[in-house]
Amino acid sequence: MGQYAIDWSKIKDQKSLVDSLKVFLEKIFGTDLINKELNILRSVPKGRSEDLRYTIEPNIHRVAKWYKLLKAMKERGYSFDLRFSSEVEEFIKLLIFVYSFNEILRNRVLDIQNKSVSGALRDRDRFESLMYEITVAANYISNGFYVEFPELGGERIDIYAKKDATEAYAECKALRGESKYAELAVNVVEKLQDRELCAFVDITLTRTPRISKDVHDLMVLVNKAIDTGMVNAPRAKIEVRELPECMRGPFEINVLDPKYIEYVLASSYVRFSLDGFEVKNLELSL
Repeated sequence: MGQYAIDWSKIKDQKSLVDSLKVFLEKIFGTDLINKELNILRSVPKGRSEDLRYTIEPNIHRVAKWYKLLKAMKERGYSFDLRFSSEVEEFIKLLIFVYSFNEILRNRVLDIQNKSVSGALRDRDRFESLMYEITVAANYISNGFYVEFPELGGERIDIYAKKDATEAYAECKALRGESKYAELAVNVVEKLQDRELCAFVDITLTRTPRISKDVHDLMVLVNKAIDTGMVNAPRAKIEVRELPECMRGPFEINVLDPKYIEYVLASSYVRFSLDGFEVKNLELSL
């Protein structure tokens, strides 16, 4: 496994770190997959900052985003573009994965020559959950546990860990936003913009939207709620409250279950004045 693992002692600066991460990704995922996913990423139309649809991420393997980020950093003299905090956040995710998977390889827990392992790494959807499982498993390893991945062998448990008389069976779950949530949010904001409405929109769904028809049906309810102020239907409860252009105090909201909040905020005009906090063309969707 030494041919795949990173020797961290040889990393002395940002250049050697970025170059080592790039080589690691090439060895683990293969340049064929990386280039294929990069081509998909390049074909996605670039959106204008005022076009909210550019915020919906294309369905590509995360390794393409990482590889593109490393290449961009190299072109900028091995530095971040400080205008975008998302670059730093994605780089941190990359570092955590590489360090964790490096521990997995160094301890010979997984063999990437195994078809089930290589298949899980290359599958864009499976990798998102595997990335989290690898981080959890590496944490067990760092604490002296013997670790296995039974799920990759066809069993139902993601991780088995053992240390002396202590055994752990871990089922890993990582929360991920569904793409149709983003599509719904964009549609809501665009509808408010079309109607030149400054409003707070609260949407409580009874089930996750999976296909475009679900989004279309929900938008029918949103349109009705814009006209009536409130819709309470089997698939969603929607409240629309128009906002003033000048708010002299906090805008009060009541969220019954905060852990399920997803939101988008858009405004073309915000300022503080003697009259208070002024907003214009504000759309807030929760």
